[in-house]
Amino acid sequence: MVSCEQWVTPTFDAESWDTCVELWRLARYFGAPNRPASVSEERKFRLLVVAALRLVWAHIPNELRAVLEAIERFADHQDATQLRESHAVAERIFREGAIAASNVAQIVMNAADGTVVTAYHPRWYKLMSSTANLSVADLDREQVESLHLKLFRDIFGNPFRPLTLDPAWLTSDVLALAQGIYADRAFDRMPILADALQDAGCDNADVLTHCRGPGPHVRGCWVVDLVLGKT
Repeated sequence: MVSCEQWVTPTFDAESWDTCVELWRLARYFGAPNRPASVSEERKFRLLVVAALRLVWAHIPNELRAVLEAIERFADHQDATQLRESHAVAERIFREGAIAASNVAQIVMNAADGTVVTAYHPRWYKLMSSTANLSVADLDREQVESLHLKLFRDIFGNPFRPLTLDPAWLTSDVLALAQGIYADRAFDRMPILADALQDAGCDNADVLTHCRGPGPHVRGCWVVDLVLGKT
């Protein structure tokens, strides 16, 4: 639990960002009032919450799974009508469902509601923390929170070490691989993407190491997003 004294905007640099193991500190960086989230960051945060909920997929009723998939689609297509409909379905299940379903529905409902990042109120972090209360196989809360940190690092690169891909690296093979990975959730192909980028001349250690790392990788992965121009 984070105390009120701790809940302040932390100061980072490239090195301290890489070594931080407390997700709440990273959350405060994006919740600072002098640093509002961009549209692309809002998309990433929404995908991050969905990725956390996918860890507890077995506990999510089918109707709510469809809502989560709609939230993912909204992240890419910004269809406000679809988001409102998703919120309405989750709200109905929250009000009418059994206790277990209502608990999940409340998280999903909030994920579909408005923004997931506002000044001094990083709702994405609170939503992810709520999912840690749900059982994930035989993992305890600390292990689940460790997984959440890995998801965060897959979706967000180091903001103090920004990267722009050389257009020469974006060959037809690289683009096709990234598009297939994103559309099919085929993240086992990430090492192949690294090989294709390297063949195209990419020598950036952050990019290649991330692609070849153990993951987990999810939609919103910062390398795939860079290749597809989703940042």
